[in-house]
Amino acid sequence: MFEGWKVVMGAGFGVAFSSAVFISSSFAVLAAAIGAQYGWDQSQLALGASLVLLMQVVTYPAAGVLADRLGSRRAAMLAVTLFSGCLFLLSQIGTRLWVFPLEPLHQYYAAFLLIGLLGAGTNMVSYTRALTLWFDRKRGLAIGLAAAFQAVGATIMPVAFNQVIAGWGWPVAVLGLAGFLILVCLPLVAAFVKDSPEPFGLHADGAAQPAPVAAGPAVRPGLRQLLADPVFGRLAICFSVMGFASYALTTNAVFILTNTAGLSLGEVATIQAISGASVLLGRVGFGVLLDRFNPLVVAVLAVMLGASVFVSYGLGGTFLTVALTAVIAGVSIGGESDLMPYLAGRFFGKEAVSSVFGWFLSAFVIGAALGPVLFAMASMAAGGPVPVLFAVAALHVVPVVLLAGLRRPG
Repeated sequence: MFEGWKVVMGAGFGVAFSSAVFISSSFAVLAAAIGAQYGWDQSQLALGASLVLLMQVVTYPAAGVLADRLGSRRAAMLAVTLFSGCLFLLSQIGTRLWVFPLEPLHQYYAAFLLIGLLGAGTNMVSYTRALTLWFDRKRGLAIGLAAAFQAVGATIMPVAFNQVIAGWGWPVAVLGLAGFLILVCLPLVAAFVKDSPEPFGLHADGAAQPAPVAAGPAVRPGLRQLLADPVFGRLAICFSVMGFASYALTTNAVFILTNTAGLSLGEVATIQAISGASVLLGRVGFGVLLDRFNPLVVAVLAVMLGASVFVSYGLGGTFLTVALTAVIAGVSIGGESDLMPYLAGRFFGKEAVSSVFGWFLSAFVIGAALGPVLFAMASMAAGGPVPVLFAVAALHVVPVVLLAGLRRPG
């Protein structure tokens, strides 16, 4: 086996149980158990997840810079270790192991602040540099496959949390994940993730000779240089709009589909599961497309698929039509996720790929943080979600225009 595919496997194991997957898949189950013990309401509990998102606006770029300086392997191993330590602190809410004499609710907030601060590097941002160095012609596929492992963690983690919480309580569930990270994920990352093919006498894709140099600087650009680069600004706006639309849709799915299609809560849950499963298809499928076609055309395709979802949900329909739309939604979300690391490397070169990807993630998270609440507020003001769905669909014109104005990267 080409050693690069082992790097994909190692990165996949790391991102499968990353902080992002933990928050997106298991936070609700965990927060419900903690709230039941302490009597906290949903708004108090939800603030924990919001704190993680707010911290990631700052920490994703920092994690990217760290990966570019230390290499993917050391940066990822450090992040996995720190994330495990944060989970240990979370499991000790209400005990004397906390150094600071905080109230349990403030300990809860502090633990999630630390997860946002120290756990960002467990995500794709740390592994993108290694994948970029190991792959050129098949880079899209490699990134898509590694990111697709998130579906594994998103499937296993909430089920495991639910079972352990039911049998032994939420602190044991959190401790179990912390131990799993140290005993299983950390050794796998250490064994499989290699920073570069050069020590093996290889080049990207296993070639004996280096591939032609891709577009992008040979040195690592600073933030000032990036902000002055119109390409960076265009792409950052695109990804912010994508984050806004994606999270506006997923977090308000019950409100949208019960109003526009008259679905029951059980049917909405099924629709969400279909969409989640389709993300896997989008990650791999769009990874292949990025390797074979103009990535900007592929990016426009992903954006247009996303816009079509809002139009379709706005029109309502039967359970079958909504289910088909959910497949398209999952595919488009998977495709949009592949675009950030891929375009970071193609436009800005290998030396800066993780740093630039980190800034793109920051822009995405800013949009993601605004999407749910602004969509809900606009829907209340409009008397329902339908006008807002069409408005967000129209908003997709912005990234299409911005992407169409770029030249194809090398």
